[in-house]
Amino acid sequence: MGALTDQYLSRCALTRRDLLIGSSLGAAALIAGAASCGKEPAPKPPRETPAPGTPTAIQTRRVKSVVSYGARGAGADDTRAFRVGLADLAQRGGGVLLVPPGRWGCASLNLPSGVFLAGRSPASRLVCLATGGVWITTMRSAVNTGLGPLTLDAQGFRGTTAVRVGEGSRRVLIQGCDLLSDLRASRHTALDTAPGVLNLTIRGCTFTGFRTGVLLNNDPSGVDVRDSTFKQWAERAIWIRSNDDGAASNVDIIGNTIWPPDPSGTVRQPIQVNGTDDKPIVNIRINSNHVRGTAVSHKDPVGRGSADLISLHRCQRFQVVGNVCVASGDVGITVARQSMNGVVARNQCLRNASAGISIGSAESQYTSDVLVKDNECLDNGRADVSNSTPERARVGINIYHGSNVTVVNNRCGNTGNGKTQLYGVTIIASSGVAMEGNTLTENARSTVYRAAR
Repeated sequence: MGALTDQYLSRCALTRRDLLIGSSLGAAALIAGAASCGKEPAPKPPRETPAPGTPTAIQTRRVKSVVSYGARGAGADDTRAFRVGLADLAQRGGGVLLVPPGRWGCASLNLPSGVFLAGRSPASRLVCLATGGVWITTMRSAVNTGLGPLTLDAQGFRGTTAVRVGEGSRRVLIQGCDLLSDLRASRHTALDTAPGVLNLTIRGCTFTGFRTGVLLNNDPSGVDVRDSTFKQWAERAIWIRSNDDGAASNVDIIGNTIWPPDPSGTVRQPIQVNGTDDKPIVNIRINSNHVRGTAVSHKDPVGRGSADLISLHRCQRFQVVGNVCVASGDVGITVARQSMNGVVARNQCLRNASAGISIGSAESQYTSDVLVKDNECLDNGRADVSNSTPERARVGINIYHGSNVTVVNNRCGNTGNGKTQLYGVTIIASSGVAMEGNTLTENARSTVYRAAR
């Protein structure tokens, strides 16, 4: 293995021997080391080190109600009052534009530096009157700005994005917001990022009825999506992707709850991370999320379920730890397509239609230098899957086109009488696979299936 892998593993508190022949470390040591592996320290929550202008510093900042700028409420068009209030506070050096409980209609808004748009609770409801484009955006190069707690009602909005973190924005907080839409009337993204975003925190929000919940597009860095809930989404709950403007880096996706998708979508993948060969996603942690599918494949022409619950393609220095992935229409957790240098540990992958965990795939050129440790992969596979998944994929852990993959102390088997999971581990067209200390009992056919291709 190369110097990069050695350095990465040392930062995870894992030795070269751990990767090659197993592990002498306990799970606690693995996770404690992996928590800091290969990435810059995550930005501290504002409540711990509040930046000027954050809602936690409201008591020391200028606070003015939107009513003082002429807003009437009751769903009336109060766009002018909101715009005047935001501009006035920005001119005065920043503050909080307070939205009282009630319904407040407004068209497009731009959030300037140092100004927060905040309610008392989700009972403060902004109703979208914008007809297209983006509803609420941070201004270009805005610093110390954000939203919440509020309800942002975008039902019927015909634009592309409800909330956009604008180009070059820094230290943006979206906290305690309920973002609502209606897939029957419109199909847009709840929140996305323009190029150059740095230090974005999305915390304690609920996303309901959007095509995509959070789209980390372009090149955001220092992003924390945490303790949020995603419901009735159509394509993806959280999507991180590279494009011509760059790739995301230093991203935490932690402690979120993702419910099954709306059947109207075509992809239906809860957490999807797509780097490219020349712009991989670097330093990403996907930890302690609870993700549930429908146990029906997204390719099923009748049931229309979900694809892989957590999917990483072309990622480097990644960590997927402590997630619960239940009832995918395909795989619980997939790491594939030229991904390298990562840890997949302490996850529970239960009753997924194909495999619990897949390292690599038939489409991958390689997936290398991955530690798979202390996972539970139980009762995966369905005898009646209606796509082309082969029986060898009814497995706890699948390694396909993998290189230097270590599989340590995992439990793979069946717990009931159905015996849906045929194999504990499958190893196909792979090299340098080391296994130690795994419990591979109660699989319907055998503990390990091997094939050259």
